[in-house]
Amino acid sequence: MNNQDLPVSSTPFDSTFESMQVVERMVNILPPTQKSIILLRDIEGYTYSDIGQILDLSASQVKVYLFRARMKIKKQLVGLKKLA
Repeated sequence: MNNQDLPVSSTPFDSTFESMQVVERMVNILPPTQKSIILLRDIEGYTYSDIGQILDLSASQVKVYLFRARMKIKKQLVGLKKLA
């Protein structure tokens, strides 16, 4: 059996994995501070206060950067959805 004979898989895992790759690419193109905050908050689970201490920002600034980063990602996702 060669690769051409294998069925194409479109399981929920595959689409979830692909979605994760798309979001990862979007996070990687964010400005450095926004990228760091997204990773620290959403991946590592740090509090706003902890992130502020790490990056020398106030908790309020962290929230603003996080909001803006999420909006950029959301805008890109909406754009991709329109293309599909």
